[in-house]
Amino acid sequence: MRADPPLSFTGARWWAPGGPSAPGVWQSLDGLLAQLWPHERGVTLPVSACCIDSGFYTQQVYEFARVRFHQRVFAIKGKSGPPPVWPKRPSRKNGTMLYTVGVDSAKSTVHGRLKIVEPSPGFCHFPADRTQEHFEQLLSEILVTTYSRGAPVREWRRKKGTRGEALDRRVYAFAALQALISMALSLDREADRLDAWAARLTPPVVPRVACSQWMQE
Repeated sequence: MRADPPLSFTGARWWAPGGPSAPGVWQSLDGLLAQLWPHERGVTLPVSACCIDSGFYTQQVYEFARVRFHQRVFAIKGKSGPPPVWPKRPSRKNGTMLYTVGVDSAKSTVHGRLKIVEPSPGFCHFPADRTQEHFEQLLSEILVTTYSRGAPVREWRRKKGTRGEALDRRVYAFAALQALISMALSLDREADRLDAWAARLTPPVVPRVACSQWMQE
């Protein structure tokens, strides 16, 4: 049984023009969730899960996630401190399942894996077109230790003057993975299933037989 952390591959980024209050933005997101994504093994994969931060435009997020729970679209709220990345059970807000994500735990995992410099368990792959700003955003927070009543308290804090959308996206993606694992997803089984699927699409290799000249005379 393999228990090593998986390698991660950063995929496409997508921006929708307009704010979340515009219906067209949510329609575009629907189209993105329905899209199939090509894999290097020659197969296409659907979006398995999606986390949406409900800290802003809360009602719109609730309404969108509520009717798409069957697509594993989760309304989330980040919480600092010791909570696990994915909760054992959600709370209910206006009829919508709301999942509290332990962002400090997720950021610790993300930062730990960013330090892995050789392809190995936990290694992070990035497309060649990612800019320096992207990686600055990934490293936009630092772990700070303060003391409360004599006890050390560790928390992640944003560096002044930096943006952190790339880190937020990676944290939400990691949270979505933990959501799937909490629903009994096995990465090893998924990898085996993908291998079997790709093998069916690969045409068999027909051996070439060459005859010598004397056999043809």
